[in-house]
Amino acid sequence: MNEPTQNIFELILARPIVTDAGEHPSLVHLFFRVTQPLAQTYAFQAYVNGQLHTVIADSDAREVLLALDRSRPNRIEMLAVDPLDATRPMPERLQTFTPAFVDRAAISLLRDESLPYDAVVDVELDSEPYAQRALWTGGDNRSGFGSLFGLGDFGVDGATGPGLGRGQLGHGPLGCDATAWTLAAPLTAAGSHTLEHKLLDAALNPIAPAQTQTVTADLPDAAALELTLTATQLQW
Repeated sequence: MNEPTQNIFELILARPIVTDAGEHPSLVHLFFRVTQPLAQTYAFQAYVNGQLHTVIADSDAREVLLALDRSRPNRIEMLAVDPLDATRPMPERLQTFTPAFVDRAAISLLRDESLPYDAVVDVELDSEPYAQRALWTGGDNRSGFGSLFGLGDFGVDGATGPGLGRGQLGHGPLGCDATAWTLAAPLTAAGSHTLEHKLLDAALNPIAPAQTQTVTADLPDAAALELTLTATQLQW
C-alpha cells in the first residue's frame, strides 16, 4: 500500500467562487498540482481545520469545490493516500503547519460501565452551555446482557471489548478495543478558553464531579482580502 504523503504536492491554491452577485459566501475552488509523473496511484484527501472534509477518488483529478464557513479563517491541507484508505481520516499525518495551530478544545472520555446506560455528558465552553450528549448511543458497545437490549450480539448486547482491531486501541479490556466518547469544540477567538464537562443522569442531576481544562487558542491570521493574481504574482 502507498504511504500517506504530502511531498507530491507542488502547488495548492484555494480561490472563492465569483458569481454575478460577487463572491459566493461558502464555495471555494481548490486547485492543486502534483509531481509528474506519479509513481503510484493515489486518492486525495482535503482537510479543513484539521478535519477530513472531502475525498477525491479520481487520481487524475486536480480540482474540487469545497463548501466552507468563510466567515472565519480556514486551514486547507492536502494528503495523498492509498485508494483503499481514501475515506480514513489521518490528520496526524498532516505537517503543513509546524507547529500546528490550536483552534479547538477536545474531550476524550473512557466510558465507565458502572455509570447508568442513559448517562449524559454536559459540556460548557467559557461558562456557556455548549452541548449535551448521551454517554452511550445505539451504536456504542456496552457489555452485559440487557444493558442495551436489542442493540448488540446475542447474550452480550455488543461487548465493550469486541476484539482487537474493532475499535480504538487502549480504550477497552486487555487484548480488545472499544470506542472513546469524544467531542471537539471549535475556538473562534485567540487566547485562553475553559472547557468544562460533567456527567448527569437521565433527569439531568449530577452523578460525577465536574472536570475542567484550559486551552490556549492559537489561530491563523485573518483571511487575505483583495486578492489579485497575475501571471507571476499573488498579492493581497
